Parts: sequence; structure tokens; C-alpha cells
Amino acid sequence: MTRIRATVTWDLAKLEKRVDQILENFGPLISFQLQEEISKDQFVYTNDEGDEVVTRRKNRQVVGSPRDIVDTGQLLNSQSNPEVGGGLLTIRWTAPYSLAVLRGGYTVESQKGNYTAKPRDWITPALREQPFKPYVLRQWRQLSGQ
Repeated sequence: MTRIRATVTWDLAKLEKRVDQILENFGPLISFQLQEEISKDQFVYTNDEGDEVVTRRKNRQVVGSPRDIVDTGQLLNSQSNPEVGGGLLTIRWTAPYSLAVLRGGYTVESQKGNYTAKPRDWITPALREQPFKPYVLRQWRQLSGQ
């Protein structure tokens, strides 16, 4: 019985460069989608009993549900440009309350009394609209000349 050995050599620097290129290409696409999700009327506001509520935003606008999470625009405008390095794509929101909006749990005053804010996740819907895995596979094939 003859045994055949196969050897594959990986050029790590070349692979890292390709990964970073894919992330740099994906950055503007997902960045735009994240802005779209923040601006979309998709967030339902309910009190602790599950009833929809009407609130007055900091910009003085009275809003019901579903609504966007723009309000004054600080969260929307605090989104950083995509940064790529070391195989990571990073997008930040610098508004001091951005994590609180994403996770919820803080107290909100409404016309019908105070309630606990629910999470308003704009990241998951953005990734549903622009899924990463199929994008990576298409880009990998394209960059490989396939």
C-alpha cells in the first residue's frame, strides 16, 4: 500500500492582508446599514405592563410606536468610521448613552408614568440585512480570482 502525503503551505501575511481587505470592504456597507437601522421606525416602546406608550423626546417631539431611535441625532452622529486592524472591524458609538439604548434597563418618563426601557438593538437587524458570512465568501472568491 502506497501512502501519499500532501503538504499545504499557508502564507499567513497574505491571508491576513486578504482578511483585512474584506473587512475594509465590508466596513462602509455595514456602517451605512447601521445608520439605516437607527433611523428606521421599528422600535416599539411599551411600559412594564406591555402597553405601548407615548413619550416626549428630548427634542420635544411627542412620539408613539413604532419609532426610530434618532431623537436629537447624537447617537446617530456619534457612530465612528469603520476601523480595521489585526483581523477586526470596529465601529463605535460615542454618545454617552449608546450602550444604555442598546441594552435598555433605565427609567423613562412617559405620559402614563415611568417605565423601564427595553433594549433597542440596531446592530442585529443591520447584520440580518447585510449578513457577514455570505459577504466574506463572495469577497474571498473574488479576491482569489475564482
